[in-house]
Amino acid sequence: MSNSNQNLNVRKLRGKIGDQIVYKMRFGKSYAANIPAPSSKGPNEAQSKIRLKFKMATLWAKKTLSDPAQLAMYQALSKGAKTPWILAMTNYLKPPTVAEIDLGEYQGNVGDKIVVIAVDDINVKSVSLTIKKATGEVIEKGECQPDDIGLLWNYTATTEIANLNGVIITGTAKDDANHNGSLSVTL
Repeated sequence: MSNSNQNLNVRKLRGKIGDQIVYKMRFGKSYAANIPAPSSKGPNEAQSKIRLKFKMATLWAKKTLSDPAQLAMYQALSKGAKTPWILAMTNYLKPPTVAEIDLGEYQGNVGDKIVVIAVDDINVKSVSLTIKKATGEVIEKGECQPDDIGLLWNYTATTEIANLNGVIITGTAKDDANHNGSLSVTL
């Protein structure tokens, strides 16, 4: 696809010319491209899943942006080509990430602190922490408390664990679209 923005004759042109060229506008620039050929096959299973995911994202974005408070938040975050619509779609399609679980202050004692670092494009709604034995049996679990900026999520241990060998600690972050991202650390 070639950028035809410098050519004064076709700079703002859009549409098909004959059966050879299509002019498209994208972010204020005009591009010339070959005419896309329609597929004679239907979508395969992977394509159907992606289409369903985008349909769900579209429905979620419409519902979210119909709320004036949510729309105002997305408008405040939008810049340039990242419109509120694109931000809402991206927020649905991309789950939050648990980047790190900091166990520097955790020794297996009641009251020890565990810090979870969780990020999302828009907002991490909640973070939970689960501590399990190597066998998978849950020792304790609960909600983490956010710091002032919502990047560090703090958990205070409530159960004494004498032997930390093989203990699995999992942090799970949830975003506004109720999608989860998690990270596990084995001691």
